Amino acid sequence: MRRPLALIGLTYLCVLVVAVNISAFASYILAGIAFVVLIVSLFSKKLRKDFVIPVAAVVAILAIFAYNFCMAFYVEPVHNALQNKDAVICGTLLDAPKNNTKSYTYQLKTKSINIKNENNVPQSVKITAVSSKAIDANVGDSIKCSVHFYGDSGSSYDNYNLSKGIYCNSYIVFDSSVYVQKAESKPVYGYFVDLRERLMNSIDSMLPTPSSLLCKGILLGDKQDLPDDIAENFNDLGIAHAIVVSGMHMIIITSILVSIFKLLTKKRHFYCALTILGVLGFMAVTGFTTSVMRCGILAVVSLFGYIIYRRPDPLNSIGFAAILLTCTNPLAVYDFGMLLSFSAAIGIALWAGKLENVMSEKTAFIKAKHIQKLKFSVISIVSVTSAALIATTPIYILVFKQFPLLVIIANLLVIPVVELILVFIILASVLFNCGVLSFLCYPFALFAGVLSKYIIWITNFLANLPFAYVHTSRNDFKLWLAFTILLIAIAFCFKIIKNRIKLLALLSALLLIVTCTANYFVNYNTTFLTVFNVGEGIAVDLHNKNGEAVVAFSGDNYNCSNVLNQIKSQNKNVDFFCVPYNNNVDNSDLYAQNLLQSCKVSNLLIYNTSRKTDAVDRASKNAEKTSYFNTDYKINIFNTAEIKYIVKGKYVWTYLKIGDTDILICPSKGDASLLPSTYQNPSICVMNEPPKNAKAIHYSYLILSGNSEKTEARMMNPTISGGDVITTADNGDIKISFNDNNVSIGAGNF
Repeated sequence: MRRPLALIGLTYLCVLVVAVNISAFASYILAGIAFVVLIVSLFSKKLRKDFVIPVAAVVAILAIFAYNFCMAFYVEPVHNALQNKDAVICGTLLDAPKNNTKSYTYQLKTKSINIKNENNVPQSVKITAVSSKAIDANVGDSIKCSVHFYGDSGSSYDNYNLSKGIYCNSYIVFDSSVYVQKAESKPVYGYFVDLRERLMNSIDSMLPTPSSLLCKGILLGDKQDLPDDIAENFNDLGIAHAIVVSGMHMIIITSILVSIFKLLTKKRHFYCALTILGVLGFMAVTGFTTSVMRCGILAVVSLFGYIIYRRPDPLNSIGFAAILLTCTNPLAVYDFGMLLSFSAAIGIALWAGKLENVMSEKTAFIKAKHIQKLKFSVISIVSVTSAALIATTPIYILVFKQFPLLVIIANLLVIPVVELILVFIILASVLFNCGVLSFLCYPFALFAGVLSKYIIWITNFLANLPFAYVHTSRNDFKLWLAFTILLIAIAFCFKIIKNRIKLLALLSALLLIVTCTANYFVNYNTTFLTVFNVGEGIAVDLHNKNGEAVVAFSGDNYNCSNVLNQIKSQNKNVDFFCVPYNNNVDNSDLYAQNLLQSCKVSNLLIYNTSRKTDAVDRASKNAEKTSYFNTDYKINIFNTAEIKYIVKGKYVWTYLKIGDTDILICPSKGDASLLPSTYQNPSICVMNEPPKNAKAIHYSYLILSGNSEKTEARMMNPTISGGDVITTADNGDIKISFNDNNVSIGAGNF
């Protein structure tokens, strides 16, 4: 067995990923299959050769049981005991709060949880507590307050919390008292949090926004204040690793630390040991995020190998990092960033060197000495980017549902500059805090600021180019992907892969062009209405060749952000956006603001209610035309659809007429009995929480938008009857197409 750590660590990681995405029963079946494979391999000399298969089978069984044990004995008991309960808690603040425009989110490790009339309540639990006001508390301080624990929305934000060992979320009850008891002594981690704050304040003092925000992302991975449009440009181009602490950052940090410590001592053992301590300190300053942990562990292993005169194997090092991160917390795989980080590292370890050798051979004819360094730099970036892209493509397709087509060009134009910014901002931040030498920081800050402006400009330019990225949920992309996989499979079967790579690539590219072109002409006269999977809320979009209209929009933050990306990818000019304010947690005002920052919105329609927020007023200034309504409102869209907003009580019903088909979108707290009978018999009804007197509505098709748990409960509601029911929780985004008299929902016609 050449790479035992790679085999154990990567097998454990991969099996955990599978276990997360299947039911507990299915995972136990998988464990049974692994057990059978283990028994068979022990009795077969061929299968137990080098013990690869037996070890992999044992690791798979352990991974499945570790994941299910963690869910059954840690996560589910906490969920069952706390969700939707009011409590008085006392807990220790674990990290600096994360704040947005409306709230502050605190991570707490509870010491006590008191729920009225309940005894068997878990006491020591990691939770988040959201507050509308800042709390004067530092890491290590104790906080006592009244909270309401709320159920998970099923979003990726909740999954990310699970990966951090946070099993329940809460918000601090409005206007309740919050008591803070200062810690007798600050924990060690508190000093690193203070250093992080000091570095961020230094950058804010030296640079204006948004340059300072981008530099904080590059140095510390802190993106919480980075404008959404800038962050989305990095995501769309597939270069989000530039604004998180990745392997590139760790290499630069390690190189700087080695250079500094070499000035103090020439002994390899001492300066490598000091560098290891520096790397661990940097990991603490950046908050021990998964990507930092992965590349930090690799850096420590490499430095330790240098101390003992051994060169560590890259795959073994990656496997060792996977063991450390997942054995202590099997739920770490809920973090998509971790999966991207490990996938990219594996791809680089397996293929970057081979790709670099091939490209060096192909460009050997370039012999001019003055461009040799440039040539090798370009080859290095392209080979590393291509290797990482090959390994991360499945995650981009399955999780993020988009594929960056300009990723190699973006890396060539951005990554070398990001490396320079990182060096300059490190020097500037350190010098800024050096008292009498602080004036030396400004030249470096100036260079970092100028380069960051270039980064913001070039990413915005590239992300707004046609076909900068493609959404993988499109049927034409799925067809191209299936055909490409089939071509590769055929080539492998007939052993012609080595001799026909160029031909396969050409055929794949031609098919992509043909399918995209065919899709354009087939759908040229088609109008699409999409009900997006946004968790608890309703998001409906209408688009065709003439433009884009956002008819309704609310839901959980993560899914709504992804939907906005899809809308913007379809059309940078949004003709119509409505903010209806249909419930107390309607967040369409925030998404209106987000959309207006990235797209040109022609008409913004706002329900003029007392619940209207400042976010809407700020957003309305960016729209070409803003209209308000507090009585029924009608508008024609694209000459193919008529939209009516019907005000009944405090809530707004949305009625669409497209050809002979009518669609009714229900407000969760509305009363269906108040709705005129003209609108009570739609062909298609869309709802989240069924409104009052929902039986008054008669429909052919019902689309239920909501998370899995609540949708299942709503299906049992006696008011949900008559007609076929389709759910976003089970089917994802639901697309309805209208082409002449032909109407289809997903794959079904009516």
